[in-house]
Amino acid sequence: MRRPLETEPETLLPSLTTEAHPLIELVREFSVAVWRRELHGDNEIDEARLRHLRAAAELHIRITLSFIALDTPEQSRQFARTFLVPMLE
Repeated sequence: MRRPLETEPETLLPSLTTEAHPLIELVREFSVAVWRRELHGDNEIDEARLRHLRAAAELHIRITLSFIALDTPEQSRQFARTFLVPMLE
């Protein structure tokens, strides 16, 4: 998996942009679970609070993705080399 990330990071681009919905959902729900536990412990929260946590998480994710420069193949390669490949090491 490491080699394709280094040589063909543009294959990753759609999963971070136009086809990012599954990734956004996954990270959003992970973030909500962490924040819910950190903020509320084992206490129940109402549906309005849960919607608020989901909205905040999705905004956080989308803003973060918007800062990643992926306009060119070289920018995609640089992002992959800097952030993704080290996660596999």
